[in-house]
Amino acid sequence: MFKRVGPICLLLLAAAVPAAADPGMLDKGVFLVATDKIQEGNFQRTVVLLLTYGEGGAVGVIVNRPSSLPLSRLIPDLRLPPDRDISVWQGGPVDPGRMLFLLRSEDDLKGAARAFGDVHMSHDRELLDKVLRKRKYRGRFRILAGYAGWAPGQLEGEIRRGGWMVVPATAADVFTDDPLGLWDRFGPGLGVYRKTGLEPSFRRRYSSTTGSAREEPF
Repeated sequence: MFKRVGPICLLLLAAAVPAAADPGMLDKGVFLVATDKIQEGNFQRTVVLLLTYGEGGAVGVIVNRPSSLPLSRLIPDLRLPPDRDISVWQGGPVDPGRMLFLLRSEDDLKGAARAFGDVHMSHDRELLDKVLRKRKYRGRFRILAGYAGWAPGQLEGEIRRGGWMVVPATAADVFTDDPLGLWDRFGPGLGVYRKTGLEPSFRRRYSSTTGSAREEPF
């Protein structure tokens, strides 16, 4: 069934509390790119879109892990168009039985909250049914199972230990046709420095204030 979200996931649909860390570096609407210090576990070679960041922690979803699990397996009563073959993406290790979706639209959408720019997030079944029926949304949405959750202070600690790079996100990268190549384009020593000019020492700019994964990835 299409499950209701729990208290943590509801954070996705609420405005984030302003964070004490530099909002120009770490804020919702940025990518967390796993460095090569994360050699195993749920976050190896991942690109995570940060959806909320504030005093209560942070929430994000992995955007470069498609799966072969069909949406019809998780929502049996969903009426899919006969020409649609839709798979659920792996959003993260927390609560993988719950789903949310990302959608690209210039307009405000009932049942969705704006993540950044023209990217929205939602768990609304009525909106999902509408999106699946309309051709204009093809290639402009992702359905994800699970998410990544950070408690206060954890994400900054992981960054200071060199586990994550922070890169500005774009809608084009969120909905890229080459998700498996996304980490290679941003990965440490590759495109991340060319695209942002960030140096490894940037992580020292953070103070211990807000969120990181509930499961230590490294």
